[in-house]
Amino acid sequence: GQLGNLSNADSNIPVQVSGLTDVVEVAAGYAHSMALKSDGTLWTWGYNNLGQLGIGSYENNNYPIQVEDLCPVIIAIEENQEVSKMTVYPNPFENNITIQGTKGHAVVILYSATGKEIMRQKAFGNTTPLSLEDVASGIYFLEINQGDQRFCFKISKP
Repeated sequence: GQLGNLSNADSNIPVQVSGLTDVVEVAAGYAHSMALKSDGTLWTWGYNNLGQLGIGSYENNNYPIQVEDLCPVIIAIEENQEVSKMTVYPNPFENNITIQGTKGHAVVILYSATGKEIMRQKAFGNTTPLSLEDVASGIYFLEINQGDQRFCFKISKP
């Protein structure tokens, strides 16, 4: 069902995802997929054995379902005028990322695409490495709180 075309059949050519328009971002996991629409809504479909679709059940779906009740931190993410002073790389990442430009007393928080906090740690000076090898494939939001400044980055793991 990870193709989202109302079928569970394999396809060796691209297929149209059923009912989705105005998609600005996509991500795929082992057997599930997600799409972020221009209106800020998140849609998921596919295998859901661990609840990775974020729909409040373990039901598999071969069509997109909107994820309800997203954490406000995800909906409120906007471009920060000072983002150029801080970088996160590589993105997409495999197992590790590095945050460049952090200052003392910064706190780094990783959220899932549904807004669930996954990890929190203090920054390590100007360069902060993060080991994320235990994180599943998907879209994540990285928040860095540094005094009265808040930086948000969308990151993904293939």
